[in-house]
Amino acid sequence: MPTVADLGRAANYVVDEFVVELPYAPIIIRKLRVLGDFGLSFRVADKSTELNLALIRLDGIEGAANELRRLADEHVAAMRNRSGLAWPPAPGRQASGLDRLMFHLRCGFIRDWAGWTPAMGKNRHLESVTGLPHLSGGGVQYPVPCAAPPAPAGRERRLGAGVRVGVLDTRLFAHPALAGRYLADADSMLGADQPVPHWAGHATFVAGLILRSAPAVELDVRWLLDNQHAMATTWQAARRIVEFRDSGVEILNMSFGCYTADGLAPLVIARAVELVAPEIVLVAAAGNHGDAAANPPRSQLTPRTPMWPAALPGVVAVGADAQRSVPARFSPKVPWLAFSAPGENVVSTYLTGKVDIEKSDRRINQVIDDGLVTETFNGYAMWSGTSFAAATVSGALAALTAPGR
Repeated sequence: MPTVADLGRAANYVVDEFVVELPYAPIIIRKLRVLGDFGLSFRVADKSTELNLALIRLDGIEGAANELRRLADEHVAAMRNRSGLAWPPAPGRQASGLDRLMFHLRCGFIRDWAGWTPAMGKNRHLESVTGLPHLSGGGVQYPVPCAAPPAPAGRERRLGAGVRVGVLDTRLFAHPALAGRYLADADSMLGADQPVPHWAGHATFVAGLILRSAPAVELDVRWLLDNQHAMATTWQAARRIVEFRDSGVEILNMSFGCYTADGLAPLVIARAVELVAPEIVLVAAAGNHGDAAANPPRSQLTPRTPMWPAALPGVVAVGADAQRSVPARFSPKVPWLAFSAPGENVVSTYLTGKVDIEKSDRRINQVIDDGLVTETFNGYAMWSGTSFAAATVSGALAALTAPGR
């Protein structure tokens, strides 16, 4: 009897896009054309020869829901008579149209080619893991204005000389303390509009922590996460990650992540890591879902949920400490952690001026919404999250790195 995976409940993906192996895109397109009579249309929205993947965008997938449901039922019935093949889990009652479409495609390949199927996956949403899963509540969710920390003294100011660290994050605020210490194109710099959402200061906070551990490094800052919610898709992230190849970057900080309903790594992120890891040390935040009581209801997050890309082989996964050797409550306790570093109530560079902070608290049995609060910052903040522990580790690794090795 086929197993059932109710994957549609974890709607943290783009519902009308999926990713396929580039060489097999033509045969997948031929299979999709058969569904045109039921209102489904499609196009190749993007392709990457570096990743060897194509992004397919769909139109009318919900209109074809009844046909996709019928096809899925036919495949489930066929599984009973061909039990020797490795069939995918059947979509459950709450599955999305995309779940059913991908199930149909996979089953068709398995049936036609004796178990073979090309790699394909969803285009999932990534978020800054500072706010995951704490949609609010405590220091993890939002920054607090504070004074500047004391500057490093003596020979510490030479740590990281000749080393370049990549920062893939939100746009960067032109903070005076960072001046002359980073490379960034115009599109990766934050504009002067005020007030801005508090997420917009995420990269600036991360950059300050890296430079605090290794003051002499050069940062290569590139924009990925939007200002409003610090979000992007896995396709966008993978394209940006591979752009760091041959850039001179020796360490890449990735303070973002996503989780999946089936616990498997997103295809496109795994491919990007596989390509880049041999030449760049990849550092990623482990997520903030270690406190089960604080995880959003119906999110499917548990303290053991793998966060990607941190849980991938070849990635240095970083958890957060509340104090020396004492893990922060929100930091996941998982076997794939490589390091932990201070991540609770840490101080770093931040925005200047008016910032909109969304203060709300969503827990299992109650929702308390304090609304939008505008705070004035003077360039520094206190904030919490494994995002910032990862930044500290990226800086510490840079401080121990000899240029070119």
